[in-house]
Amino acid sequence: MSKKSVLFLLLFLGLAAALVLARIYYFPPSLPENDTNTVADQEDPGTDNNQSNGNDIPRLRDTEETPDTEEAETDPGKGVVEKDGTEQDPEGAANDNGEKESNGNSEKERETADLTLGEAISQAKNNSSNLRSAELAVKAAERRGDEEEIRLAEKQVHEAARKVEQATGQAYLEVWWSDYLMDRLEKYIGETEAAIARVRRQVKIGRSEEAELEALKDELENHFDQRREISEDRENSGEDLSALTGTTLEPSTVLYASLPRVRLADLELDEMIKQAQGKNPQLLEATWERKETQKKVLELMDAYEARGGKEVEEMNEYLQDELGAQVEKPGVRLDYDYFMENYYQPALDSIGDYFEDEEELLFTALIEREEAFTQEEEIKDDLARQVRSAYREVHSQDAKRRDAERQKEQDEDNYREALRQHRIGKITFPELHAAKMKFFQQEDQLYEKQIEYSKALFDLNLYTEIR
Repeated sequence: MSKKSVLFLLLFLGLAAALVLARIYYFPPSLPENDTNTVADQEDPGTDNNQSNGNDIPRLRDTEETPDTEEAETDPGKGVVEKDGTEQDPEGAANDNGEKESNGNSEKERETADLTLGEAISQAKNNSSNLRSAELAVKAAERRGDEEEIRLAEKQVHEAARKVEQATGQAYLEVWWSDYLMDRLEKYIGETEAAIARVRRQVKIGRSEEAELEALKDELENHFDQRREISEDRENSGEDLSALTGTTLEPSTVLYASLPRVRLADLELDEMIKQAQGKNPQLLEATWERKETQKKVLELMDAYEARGGKEVEEMNEYLQDELGAQVEKPGVRLDYDYFMENYYQPALDSIGDYFEDEEELLFTALIEREEAFTQEEEIKDDLARQVRSAYREVHSQDAKRRDAERQKEQDEDNYREALRQHRIGKITFPELHAAKMKFFQQEDQLYEKQIEYSKALFDLNLYTEIR
């Protein structure tokens, strides 16, 4: 072979090698369908990562090794922030059952929690002065042996306990939500710092734009701002919960609760309204007072009839026609001017001076009876409105939760597609990062809707027996 042929062959081999290296560098080969590497391996070749999630969507990072020449990002006013980046499942993500779990191990969380929801409610009941007063009222009523008073006091205990459950449950969920967000934000900060480190390297070799790097820095600063806000929210909600339970809730206190889920289709609204009305102490008291006014009207009618003649009989017949034999008809408004002129005054005249200065007793008792019926009906109607409103709110929050779940599934599909597109070089790393963060934040949205749904259930449970 001539010297010229040898040189031509060496030149051809060198060109072919250069093309192969360029293809590998700029367009990494797509992974096989059964590949189980995490996004850290796929996004940043050379990062050591031994975790594997099977076919699960890649999750948030924890640590990432960065070149010694990279500068650590800083939080203004907070000093140096450590670099993050290895893949792991996001702790606190909501599962299909609406429960907060860490890598699917909710039972372990329950065992290691410092304060469960049930424990917080129990502490709050022991700390409630209103509940204690209601319980003592039952004992006092039992000593007196008044059955009506005992029933009223027992319903007041039930109401006080439900109010404690509602207030404590919602305060607990507020603290738990703040803890969840703080945990997620720490992961987001690490994820974004890792992305900044990678894009900074890509900018140096012309694979990313400076604007993409600045956008990631703005994203990181936004995470820091959110972390400060959530930290303040956690402190405030922690104080609220501490005031209810009578114990000190430290920032490090670990909470755990299984979020409630109820099939409202199994509950009839009318039945729930009846439950609420049957357990409400204000309604029981109003009913008792209404019955007392009825009793008083009937006693006075008998007293008048014993002293009067035909005119009193006609008056009593008129009242029983209008109000019922036991003056029990609700919602009846007497025409008092007509009654006074045609029945009441003639009856008084026939009686004479027997009642002396108390001749208006029956007239006053009839007015008190009407007012008692009105008050009783207003309490009933108000309770029905409150139950319907709470019931509709549960349905509304459940619908929002389902919408968020569907959106999360869509964002997860979008992220998977973005991951595929990035593997074959059709989208940039910043675009992949944006799709990933959108999916993670939609997970947060879903969990927030589950929290709001749980709060709505606590509101409904204030009136009815749903759990």
